[in-house]
Amino acid sequence: MLSNIVSGHVEKYWNPMMCILVYTSAGVVGFMSIPYSMSAELFPVELRGLAQSLLAIIANLVLFVALKIYPFLSEFLGEYGVQWFFAAVSFGSVIFIYIFLPETHRKELPEMQEYFTNNTAFPMEYDTLRKFYGIEEAVTAL
Repeated sequence: MLSNIVSGHVEKYWNPMMCILVYTSAGVVGFMSIPYSMSAELFPVELRGLAQSLLAIIANLVLFVALKIYPFLSEFLGEYGVQWFFAAVSFGSVIFIYIFLPETHRKELPEMQEYFTNNTAFPMEYDTLRKFYGIEEAVTAL
């Protein structure tokens, strides 16, 4: 592609670049910021810092793995196959989020905390969580 641009032939190569530009611009403004704003609503105040840190680590690890496996997937599946693979993963993620992510629109923070206290796979009280994650010791040390 670079050799075609250097030689002055750019007829068909502006379209993919424009799509990438639009995707990145739109994603930064809206879609890519949703996980970070949603995590502020979903995690209790006592665990929010730790949970958001872990979420950022996991998100960056997933991005790192996706970037590292792209050349191997491209060789194995072909260029179009890789795009369809990532589209299928994205579609699966949408289904997962639709099923498992609770609605937080127009709900107060205490209402959401009560929901998560009563509707988790491993119900625990917040005092137990604070002791488990060592938050109580950190708060008393301040």
